[in-house]
Amino acid sequence: MPKEKDGAQLWVSDSQIGGHNVQIGFAGGDVNVTINSASETSQHSYPRTYVADQLIRECSKRRDLLRRLPGLTDEQVAISRTFDLVVPEPLTEMSAGTVVALVGPMGAGKSDTANLWLIDQCQRFSTNEKAPLPLWVAARDILGDLESWIIDRVEKSVLTSAGVSLVVDGIDETSKTSQLVDQCEMICARWPNSRILMTGRPGIFPDQINYIQLESWTEDSALEIIRKVTGVERLYSGSFPPQIRDAIKRPLFAMLVASIYGKGDVPKTSAGLIQECALKSLERTNGSWRNAFPILRRIAVASVSNDGNVTLAAIGGEAVRHELSDTRLVTFSAHKASFTLSLFEQWFAAEALLQQEVALENIICDISSFAKWRYVLALAVQTGSLDQVDTIMCSLAQWNPGAAAWVIQKGIEKPFTGAAYGELPGWREVASRLHRVTASWCLGLGRLASAATPVDAGQNAEHLRLSLAVEEAGNRFIYAWQKRTAGTPPISYLSNPKELMEAGIGVGSSPAPPGDNWIWSWSLDHMRRRLEENLPNLLPLEAPRGGILEEEYVWAVIYGLLRRGSRLRSDPIDTEEICDLIAETRRAISRHGPMDDYAFQNGGGRRVTRLDLILVTEWLERQQESQLTPPWPPADIPNPSFGWVWNFYTPDRLLELTKAVYEGALKAYTELTQTLFAEFSFTLAHATSLPATLRGNLYVHDGNSWTDKPTLEYCLIPAADTELEESQADITLERSREARIADEYDRYSAYLKRYYIDNPERAPFSVYGYTHTVLRVWDSRPATNIAFRWLWDDLKSLGWVSHLPRDLK
Repeated sequence: MPKEKDGAQLWVSDSQIGGHNVQIGFAGGDVNVTINSASETSQHSYPRTYVADQLIRECSKRRDLLRRLPGLTDEQVAISRTFDLVVPEPLTEMSAGTVVALVGPMGAGKSDTANLWLIDQCQRFSTNEKAPLPLWVAARDILGDLESWIIDRVEKSVLTSAGVSLVVDGIDETSKTSQLVDQCEMICARWPNSRILMTGRPGIFPDQINYIQLESWTEDSALEIIRKVTGVERLYSGSFPPQIRDAIKRPLFAMLVASIYGKGDVPKTSAGLIQECALKSLERTNGSWRNAFPILRRIAVASVSNDGNVTLAAIGGEAVRHELSDTRLVTFSAHKASFTLSLFEQWFAAEALLQQEVALENIICDISSFAKWRYVLALAVQTGSLDQVDTIMCSLAQWNPGAAAWVIQKGIEKPFTGAAYGELPGWREVASRLHRVTASWCLGLGRLASAATPVDAGQNAEHLRLSLAVEEAGNRFIYAWQKRTAGTPPISYLSNPKELMEAGIGVGSSPAPPGDNWIWSWSLDHMRRRLEENLPNLLPLEAPRGGILEEEYVWAVIYGLLRRGSRLRSDPIDTEEICDLIAETRRAISRHGPMDDYAFQNGGGRRVTRLDLILVTEWLERQQESQLTPPWPPADIPNPSFGWVWNFYTPDRLLELTKAVYEGALKAYTELTQTLFAEFSFTLAHATSLPATLRGNLYVHDGNSWTDKPTLEYCLIPAADTELEESQADITLERSREARIADEYDRYSAYLKRYYIDNPERAPFSVYGYTHTVLRVWDSRPATNIAFRWLWDDLKSLGWVSHLPRDLK
């Protein structure tokens, strides 16, 4: 039996002890351990059961540490262990070759659950010689790629014969999220006996990854656990503010509450709870907490900036180890320091940001830098003062509206049912702040401002004028936006709402939700509603000349004028005939009243407006031909046996049409991201892959029922040279019902990994995978509709739209 010291040395989370590299191999039923140092190499054999016991001990240590961090005593930790989380059943039944993501918000118990899963894998390993080798790694400890990390620690013969049961913890805490997800899939493909469990927050994993949402505790369960841990039986739901009642449904926050309950008032927000526990941890320091605080902020800034890679030498060496060892906030290895919980790292980094110890302009210089700091920014807007939060958010809104909306979603805590509305300050303070917020959005949105902001101010926020009054009770305000004229103040008191309404100026009324920073989520919500309503109508006005957006829009109007209800007809159209139709329509409109207010129903299923006629006339003036041909391949079966729309096309012609429409969609999406949404940059998920090849399979089925409709599967493969390549569609005709695009996509995993490594500014918001859809190439504006749905999905993930998009006519 090996000495206890050897066993303890073997199993640590990064598998490096004092500079020695450890590599694992199998020898019959035992496990060979090779320790390589600069001076010598030694090898030891351990019984499989012993190795499994050491692994389980390490899992237990990690779990205890997660409980001690909030400030619980050893006795309280022991009590809390009697309320273990339940490993979701799909995790216990993970099959070989599987990659699964365990998803949940901050503090939901992802790491704890992953440790429980690994303990189960250790128990299987101890009794089954064919079981994979259990391993644990924090994502931020992987300095190179994951495969190299594994090969440095496990012999290839073990990987081939048994594989690994691997936990990659905190995959959202590194800027290499996309690469690590790809690497996990590649490892399971290369060593198919392996299985990998990743943990991370919602919204970071691509669609093709199987994920398990970690369920929150019920409020009753959380309260019962807090009662037992604190020993306070008379503790009820009403003992806590609304946001804390919601927070304690996550295990970590329940432990945070338990650690401070009875030692003063419980904070009102989850951010305040983090702050309270962090400050109490500082009280345990060997020296003065005032000395430790700036050191921890410095470590946090370095850790966030460098994906957790902080050397002791860079932060003060051994003196720092001595200063902070009792806080439990930071752990030390031979050469590195790291926060034990990312939650505290982010809080101290947020404090450094609020204290201006790190420059905001260095954080929002590009998307890849923003991605490292985004959770810190979200925490900063929960904890900062009004001026601090407005300074951060105004800069974000002006820099990138997509990034700003993401921070609002994650950082501004929403009001809870039954929560009292906030009490407003005087009208001038509310008006000044709301005007500043809206002006920042205007500047950031650029050409999109007219659709989203309350006044058509364009990019010039100086044109905004706000009149506002706070009601006597102080919990509701009324407001009105106008265009500001020269010499008028940007804000004024709204003394006579009725007079403005009689002048045709809209007057709004709103309660103030609780919380100091409600104004940011409130403004985003109001802009969201305006954007959802106005964006479809803005597209033709902002469409680039000669592009897909303009061309499809014009042809939709022409077909409306010609009363053609179907795009199956694609015979040439005489230019002069269209001009005559436009003139006749204008005369008909003039007979019915003011042209600005009129939409003419022409019998073709489309309302033709005055604006339509103007845009089509301008387009016709630029055309040289007397005959105009519609831009899509025509149907080539005049009289099919059945009347489904796809029956009018031979398979080859349907393939031609599909390729034309999807190539048009790629161009249309690019037009949108280069005009209206240029300021969003790579926060738009589809934009991160373009220019790209849309590789797909078109499935054409035999039979004549609705279930035999054509379907399309496709994926986007980004072009390596983003400066020179244009997007294209490469679609293959298939008659089999068997889906194949998933296999096709897997062939490009290594390429995609390299692409996002080489283009880090594209990685943080990328959501890539493959899509299966019913073929929709017969819409009025087919390419525009596809591009619009892609864009809408991107905006929805950022919080800029909420409901499903409507079809564009």
